[in-house]
Amino acid sequence: MNIINLSKYDVSYDIQFTKLMIKILQPFIMFKKYREDDPAGRPTTRSDLLRRSGHRGLNIYRNKDQIFLTDNDDRAPHPWNDSGYIRRGPFTKEVGWEIISLEEYMHFIQSIFPRRIEIEINQTKEELAYEGIKKEILLNPKKSHPRFKIPMFIDGEMNKANDIVRELNQLNKEGAKEKLEQTELNIDKLASKVSYLEEVKKINREKNGKIDNVIQFIKNLDYIDLDTTEDQVFIQMPVRTIITLRS
Repeated sequence: MNIINLSKYDVSYDIQFTKLMIKILQPFIMFKKYREDDPAGRPTTRSDLLRRSGHRGLNIYRNKDQIFLTDNDDRAPHPWNDSGYIRRGPFTKEVGWEIISLEEYMHFIQSIFPRRIEIEINQTKEELAYEGIKKEILLNPKKSHPRFKIPMFIDGEMNKANDIVRELNQLNKEGAKEKLEQTELNIDKLASKVSYLEEVKKINREKNGKIDNVIQFIKNLDYIDLDTTEDQVFIQMPVRTIITLRS
């Protein structure tokens, strides 16, 4: 997951929150609006009819290269059309992406995405613990050989500690010093990543925890300068409310 400077965004404002979520979701989800122009000679499509009736179209794309961990509880209900058939996302020109329904996005943001964050948090904490063991060993070299041994009381897996000791005992003093400096940098970086992921988890829970909030987020995309697409529209956005001021 990409690391974004969260301090640049005040998520109490809808526009800032919407822009932040677009950036956070970039590895997994992409949003595109239907292009506004109407090239001459192009056959009339459902997308054209929506645009002419005052509705704006939106497509939500899912990155097919990303592994989405799901089970039966995480599967979104299939959208059905008026004829009683499952409505699949239309063909897209976006290589590596597929168009998904609002229902599928809803399940992603409220079920799959939180699990992805939790998995990444746990993996990062494991890496952090590994680097912590390495630092503890590096800070306590022995005068005799082998210089590095497993501490008597170690908070971690013994197999990993053995691997670390074997690696460190192949280093000379200068190499061990460089390894310690790099380990300390790794610890700072991993600790920052855990804090970042915890904050993203909190923001997603508070701002996307209710179905109505997710629907409002989709509506708010109408006020964001998104890239456009010529793909067939799959999601119909509500007519934007225009407020006019009387003089």
